[in-house]
Amino acid sequence: MNAAKLSRLVMEIEREYDFTRQEHARELAKRQQEIEEKLPAYKELSENHRAAALGQLRKKLAQPGSFERQNGFFGGYNLYGLPQTQMSLEWPKMDTVPGWGDKQKEAQNTAAKESVVATAEAAKPAESTLTLKEQKRKLLEDNGYPADYLDPICTCKECEDTGFLRDKYGARRISCHCFYKKLSLLLGKDSGLYDLLETENFDHLSEEFYEGEDLESFRRARDAVMEFAQNGGRDYRNFFFYGNIGTGKSFLSCCAAKELLDQGKEVLYYSSAHLFDELAKQNKSGGSGEEDASPLMRTLYDCDLLILDDLGTEWFNSFVFSELFTLVNERIRRRKSTMISTNLTLKNLTEIYSERVLSRITSNYMLCKLTGPDIRMEKARRQQVAASA
Repeated sequence: MNAAKLSRLVMEIEREYDFTRQEHARELAKRQQEIEEKLPAYKELSENHRAAALGQLRKKLAQPGSFERQNGFFGGYNLYGLPQTQMSLEWPKMDTVPGWGDKQKEAQNTAAKESVVATAEAAKPAESTLTLKEQKRKLLEDNGYPADYLDPICTCKECEDTGFLRDKYGARRISCHCFYKKLSLLLGKDSGLYDLLETENFDHLSEEFYEGEDLESFRRARDAVMEFAQNGGRDYRNFFFYGNIGTGKSFLSCCAAKELLDQGKEVLYYSSAHLFDELAKQNKSGGSGEEDASPLMRTLYDCDLLILDDLGTEWFNSFVFSELFTLVNERIRRRKSTMISTNLTLKNLTEIYSERVLSRITSNYMLCKLTGPDIRMEKARRQQVAASA
């Protein structure tokens, strides 16, 4: 996927987050208005809560020589988890003061740090203030409301519907799992997977084109895929479908995809040619294969099920070989299920992609060889016969 297209999907996801937050804010405002109208005692408790907190702050500011009074404390906490001030709250630097020796500077800086930490502790709400919050929650429960009825509303509690997680200093660090789930959904739509699933699912699965050993092989693969899919993919398993053209390899992958998507799982589908073409474009545009640099790579590594269809139809070069090995190996390492289908034989696979790739697949995947007639050709033949009858 080129950078412009990926950027468009990311912007679409961010707009969805914005809309969700706005909807939740409106709902919370309605709830607050409802409670204040129906429960005057709740509003009174809220005012008492604010008054108690302000009273503690004023008391602290009134103390002669207080750190806050000297430095303009106005409440809140900075990225160190300490009280924020109008002036910098960094420890006083004594390095520029003439005549200070190393021991004197160390002692002064230590004293300054202890003063700031003590200030932070003193500025935190007292126990009596905290009990007001408990009283408010109890008042809600006593009147038939959930205790968290006026808590912030979030679809995702981890990122609070922002799509990213912050570090302890408040800076953005990594995208949230819900972001990658949304991205996986959009990528699935873009790949045409959902159109395939209209007809390629367990409801349309048939044995009528198989017989003998072909039928036995098909049933073994079908039963394994069905067990995996109906269990929501919770049991880590990988499948490698290989064999003749048109024997149901891609069909079984789509059956699993439909089941997992219906259960809210993240499924990503790519034809091999399309995937490696997109990765090559990303590489040429300066993108990196590292997960932190690319939402696409992170989604490829972490989605619940990755389907790589028609392996062997892509261009063969060192870039493709390297990317295939990295993708297969990384998903094995993270215990994320993968389904690969190909018309290649195991011997072809070794000759083209090296024994290293084959080793990963044969030791970590269930090998499902499907043989029999080309079902697509057989269906077309039957339709022609029926039309001419």
